[in-house]
Amino acid sequence: MNLRRPHAAVLAAVLATGFLAVVPPAVAGVPGDPPVPGPGDVIYDNFWQPGMQYKAGELVGHHRDTYRCLQSHTSLPEWAPDLMPALWQQV
Repeated sequence: MNLRRPHAAVLAAVLATGFLAVVPPAVAGVPGDPPVPGPGDVIYDNFWQPGMQYKAGELVGHHRDTYRCLQSHTSLPEWAPDLMPALWQQV
């Protein structure tokens, strides 16, 4: 087996301690994963993204908050719900 140095060090530590912690990706906070819902959080399939068409009245999740679209538009990166009160209302 050909192990590169970082993997060999991890393997040696696991073998020496007999301990290996496995953390699910959502708990570990892998970039790009949606936030892990907490108690009382509303879970949406529709998280805000740039480059999407949104219709007035549509609800989206963004940074653990819920926003209602006020004007139909195609989103741009600088038009995130928390940055554009003319387009989004926090509910």
